[in-house]
Amino acid sequence: MPGLTYKPRDNQYIATAEFYVRYAETDAQGIVHHSSYILWIEEARINFARSVGIQYAETEREGRFMSIIEIQTYYHAPMRFGDIARASCWLESFKSRTMSFAYHIRRAGDESVCMSGISRHVCLNREGNIASWPESWRSRLTRTALS
Repeated sequence: MPGLTYKPRDNQYIATAEFYVRYAETDAQGIVHHSSYILWIEEARINFARSVGIQYAETEREGRFMSIIEIQTYYHAPMRFGDIARASCWLESFKSRTMSFAYHIRRAGDESVCMSGISRHVCLNREGNIASWPESWRSRLTRTALS
């Protein structure tokens, strides 16, 4: 398996979203295009937030934004139209102004990891300045995702 595969800690909370690979997400060879995985990890991250009680759209209305500062992806095996993708996400680190999430995209059925990766984020306020994450996030994430 080429590249790095991120692994959750023992007993770490993991949220998983499942969906079919759509034809529009594939390239001319019928393989999922690399850019589709970025959209899938975004869905996995928003699903993770919902699963711990964080409504990201509400957080944005309140003036806090999760800005991506880095994404690393490793492609291990191809996915194709009609496959069922399982996008798993867990919190890798959480600090007052930054956080990281790690991901696995697996093919349902044989459970092979097709993509693994990590995204790093900084909290910004409406003016685009670095800010602290909302206290509600800290309490939910430390209670659920980091325990």
